[in-house]
Parts: sequence; structure tokens; C-alpha cells
Amino acid sequence: MFLSHGARPERNLLILRTVSVEPTFRLQLVVDYRVDRLPENGMHRVSVSRYSYSILDSTRRELLSFHWHPYGRSRFTTPHLHVSGARPIAIAQRLDGDAFLLDIGKAHLPTRHVLLEDIVELLIADPVFAVAPRRADWRRVVATNRAAQTTEGSYTESA
Repeated sequence: MFLSHGARPERNLLILRTVSVEPTFRLQLVVDYRVDRLPENGMHRVSVSRYSYSILDSTRRELLSFHWHPYGRSRFTTPHLHVSGARPIAIAQRLDGDAFLLDIGKAHLPTRHVLLEDIVELLIADPVFAVAPRRADWRRVVATNRAAQTTEGSYTESA
């Protein structure tokens, strides 16, 4: 068994081109995983133990970030989403007449366990992002990878 700790984040950037060429997004991935050899059949199981999938604009400003860090210093240990690119929202007027600003960009919005396949599908299929797929068969590849999972974030392959 081994545990991988990601390289420098700037090396984990993938530049994505949209169908209309502009704007260009970047996908930053940080994934820690564990590989276990299953003694009963010699297969290997790869389990994700932490992730950060961040969608950045062309200037590397974070727009969205899906996190799961079940260990460490943060009190937020369940999967969550940061809408980092959102501006604070004036939601009400206080008694002193000032608006209350909700800084939604700092919120930890709960999600289920998010797979890399979910992010790929979001970026390509959602017209807000409209990232051009690098392969014509991307839907098949995403479906095949999802089907290979035995539990959330775990994949089993033969030795």
C-alpha cells in the first residue's frame, strides 16, 4: 500500500478550450489516493483519500472548487463546493440601514462525493462551460470509468 501526495499545484493545471475558443478555462487537480493489493484475488484497488478539483479562468482565478479532505486541520471534512468566483450578495437590510453581505464565495456548500468523471461531464456537457472534448467518445470513456468503481472513489483493476 502507498499514499500519494500531489506535486506542486501549478503542475496539475490542464488548459481547456471551449467550443467557441474563448474563454479558456483551467482545471487544477489535486488527488491523494491509496493502492491496495487484495490478497484474496491479486487485484488492486485504488481508493481516493482526498481531492480538490478547481475550475479556474484564464487568469488562474478560481471560479469553483470541489473539495474533500477528511483529515487535517479544517473542520469541514465532508465533500463540499466553494463558489470562489462569486461576489458577496446583499441579502437584507439591517436595523442600522446597512445591507448584510453574504460572502457566498467562502461558504462550504455540501455535496456528495464528487468524481473526476463528474467534473469532466460538467465541463463538457454544461453550456455554461462548453469545453470542447478532446475525444469524440468522451461519454463512453466517462461511463466506462464510472462502471469500474466498486465504491465511491474506488476502482478495482486486475494485477
